[in-house]
Amino acid sequence: MAEASVTGFAAYGLLYLSVVTGIGLSSPWGRRRLVRLRIAGSHETLSLAGLALAALHAFGSVPAFEFAWLLPPLAPSPGMAYGAAGLDAFAVVTLTFYLRRRVGAPLWRWLHTLAYVGFAFAAVHGIVMGANAWTGTVQVLYAATLVTAGGLAALRAVEAVRLRRRRLRAGAGA
Repeated sequence: MAEASVTGFAAYGLLYLSVVTGIGLSSPWGRRRLVRLRIAGSHETLSLAGLALAALHAFGSVPAFEFAWLLPPLAPSPGMAYGAAGLDAFAVVTLTFYLRRRVGAPLWRWLHTLAYVGFAFAAVHGIVMGANAWTGTVQVLYAATLVTAGGLAALRAVEAVRLRRRRLRAGAGA
């Protein structure tokens, strides 16, 4: 069971870093800084490594794992359903990244926002089912990652709304 905690925490940490770098790379203020620091390729690497560890965590945590449990309604507990939903969301985000030319930019961008949902589900899964979720250090870890990722996502959403308004005003004035 200790391996499950290690792979779960490692997956959560990598997915957190992936979400944070993704927010930065999709933002004009972050893109300039992160590309200059050569972090752009790290987002993909973090995503793939996080997804791989999350899958390893899922398949290795339960002795008699059933693939049907990857569908949240079929999971044996609410905590596992949250984990399955998070894993499913990150799998969709990762798969559509490689199919983005086929699905088109607007749909791909919309599907890519599932990373935020997946991260939230992963956090709830860890809080509900984590072997050490009751300890103060782990609670601080979850709080810090949720607050920073949520805050950055909110800033990014505000930035996107402002940019869209600016484009609409520029189009109306033309």
